[in-house]
Amino acid sequence: MSSPRQSFLFDDGSADRGIRVVAVLDRAKPADKSQAAFKRLVTQIEEQRAVLQQWQDYRTRYNHRVSSELVPLQSELWQARRRMAFLLDDLLGRPSGLRGKRQRARLQQMLIQLIQDMLLEKSDAELEVIHDKYSDLTYAEDQSLSMALSQDMIENLFGIRMGDQHGATNMEELFAKAEQELRDQMEHANHAKHENVHRQAKKPKSRKAEAAQAKQEQAAKEVSQSVRDVYRKLASALHPDRETDAAARQRKTEQMQRVNQAYESSDLLGLLNLQLEIEQIDAAHLASLSAQRLAHYNPSGYPQLVHHDD
Repeated sequence: MSSPRQSFLFDDGSADRGIRVVAVLDRAKPADKSQAAFKRLVTQIEEQRAVLQQWQDYRTRYNHRVSSELVPLQSELWQARRRMAFLLDDLLGRPSGLRGKRQRARLQQMLIQLIQDMLLEKSDAELEVIHDKYSDLTYAEDQSLSMALSQDMIENLFGIRMGDQHGATNMEELFAKAEQELRDQMEHANHAKHENVHRQAKKPKSRKAEAAQAKQEQAAKEVSQSVRDVYRKLASALHPDRETDAAARQRKTEQMQRVNQAYESSDLLGLLNLQLEIEQIDAAHLASLSAQRLAHYNPSGYPQLVHHDD
């Protein structure tokens, strides 16, 4: 008996389309350990794909709400803060606007901080002029000092040296430069490691190592052949050019696109699902898979089942 479907976060109640391999496998008890392992792995993959789809659907809805609701409100807030900055500047400029040095100093510091926060979000020459009127350091000098302190912190944190010619003008660019420097160092280290492995590979291998390598290459070849076999069967059945009915041609075109995507990703499970969907195979076929073929789907061939989304 299959376990009840988990209630996922942000679930919108949508159901999977078409027949799934895991549903077919649930109809009968596994004939042996290979079948049981195949069923278990397929179930795990389907569960993770369902979770991934939930997050992808949520991301689409989230991005839409951010662009349509949050971004306009942020823009309105920034403009309101800009008007406040000009009002505070006007108040400070009046001889009778404020009494007491302490009150005036506090308001000036509030205005400086307000403008600094706003300029981090968006450049504004008029706000910079107001900032420089009340600050001991100009905004450009303050940013230069802040960048120098941030660079020192990042260099100590990541153990790198970026020099003075990195060209970054803000923290986001500075982090990007630091990440690039780290990637360059890792690539250099990986290149050196690869060169060492290449030198080691030139050394004569033992018979045991040669046999193991030959076995791995043969297994990879068989898995690749399995993918090609299923792909050819589906392509032969779904080729849209052979269909005279317009609606059927459109349906087969869409199915063939899914076949091509699964083939390019070496997604055996996706290809099997499509075979079930067009009734090219059935439960009896899955139940009769040989141990040799199941070995392509189980632990050694497990990565071939997974669809890789970039």
